[in-house]
Amino acid sequence: MRDILNNAFTSEGFSLTDVQNQQFVDYFDMLIEWNQKINLTAIEEPTEVAYKHFVDSACLMRVVPDLEGKSGTVKLENYTKDSKNVIFKPDK
Repeated sequence: MRDILNNAFTSEGFSLTDVQNQQFVDYFDMLIEWNQKINLTAIEEPTEVAYKHFVDSACLMRVVPDLEGKSGTVKLENYTKDSKNVIFKPDK
């Protein structure tokens, strides 16, 4: 899983520290464990999880760089599944 994660993140221009990689491995293990008890996701194959859950989420950092290091939530305004433009605004 560690190599899969490194390859997935690197392919999108991210790099993981060893600690971050291990955190994603631990999260993957927990996701699979709990998915057997509660249907959380249909995606369980390691490469698919790496790309569709982890890397896709990390890609938000490209669109919302001003939120890095801040806490709170993000509102999606004027969003539909077919939206080309999404407006992100931090909650106040």
